[in-house]
Amino acid sequence: MNKDEVAREVFVALGGHENVLSNTVCMTRLRVTLNDPQSVDYESLGEIQGVLGTATRGRNGLEVVFGPRVIEGIYHSFIKLTGISGGVEDLFPMSRQDTNMRVQIRTSKQRAADLSAARSNKPLIDENEMDVLQSIFDEREKRQTDIDSLPKRLAVINGPNINLLGLDPSKVASEADEYPGLLELCKQAAEEAGFSQCSCYQSNHEGDLVDMIQDCLDTFEAIVINPGAYEDSKALGEALQAVLVPAVDVHRHKLKQAGEVGKACLNVISGLGSEGYRIAISSLASHLA
Repeated sequence: MNKDEVAREVFVALGGHENVLSNTVCMTRLRVTLNDPQSVDYESLGEIQGVLGTATRGRNGLEVVFGPRVIEGIYHSFIKLTGISGGVEDLFPMSRQDTNMRVQIRTSKQRAADLSAARSNKPLIDENEMDVLQSIFDEREKRQTDIDSLPKRLAVINGPNINLLGLDPSKVASEADEYPGLLELCKQAAEEAGFSQCSCYQSNHEGDLVDMIQDCLDTFEAIVINPGAYEDSKALGEALQAVLVPAVDVHRHKLKQAGEVGKACLNVISGLGSEGYRIAISSLASHLA
């Protein structure tokens, strides 16, 4: 399949002209802004030759991950299909909660008046101010209730060589010990645990894994990560600590000791094969409950 055919299949899976609003590119990723991310055919997208994975960014951003040696040609073919020129601006700013914080500076005279009022048992807040404060508290409680009722999304991040599971001819692998079977196990376990979305990602490049962890901020509520040989990566550990998304470190084989990644996670599960992913997903669901 040549680059034009790959670009066309990606374009169709993304929803075509009606869904693709803008497009740009980075070293390994085709980045698009979508009208409706839910209308993307993720199953077909993941089966396209050359597609290594996908990553969401914010509410309407999606990245389709390719290798660094093929992305440029595919991108040029893709923009011919969309008719949209790529830009250099960041199309996917990370969403943030609105912060309604006000700073009030009080003079020494005002502080003295407040202290005098307190000593005389005179209320510092009148009824009108109390009503305003109560409405603020009610709104905060409503926002928290809304946040608690949001769907819980899970990211499964796999590091180098994990995509080669099941390819060793000297070993007889079960379906769950092959990479496609592992992905299916994760999606099934996530659904059983109550997650509304399970997005799986794999890369052999440390920087890509850091990007994916950062992209989980404000996008996913939980992370299962198997960093493989990058267990001692300080960059991955710092990224996990920075985004503050609950994460569990999983290794199919027994790990002698936790590295930088494990230290940044809630728990480390090792030596249980592919079943360790299921246990990690279940523990994260319990943590979020």
